[in-house]
Amino acid sequence: MFDLIAANHHGAGWMTTGFAVFLWSVLPLMLPLYVYRLVRDARAFRTAEGPARADLSDRLFGWSMYLVVIVGPLFFATHRIWTTW
Repeated sequence: MFDLIAANHHGAGWMTTGFAVFLWSVLPLMLPLYVYRLVRDARAFRTAEGPARADLSDRLFGWSMYLVVIVGPLFFATHRIWTTW
């Protein structure tokens, strides 16, 4: 991480490349699961009331954050690979 801040724009080298390969390899397994859960909870949220609605709201936020955690680093790592090729 220090290399990304202190050095040049592309920084971490093989570590970033390895992380991108890992994310691309688990993406077909994890993304459908998270999207399914997000859609399932979004549908249940429409009809829920009271504490159940608050719980579903927290779960929707959590699934959304999981997607951001997967897609964000994947974008940056792929950008690193693509621009240094």
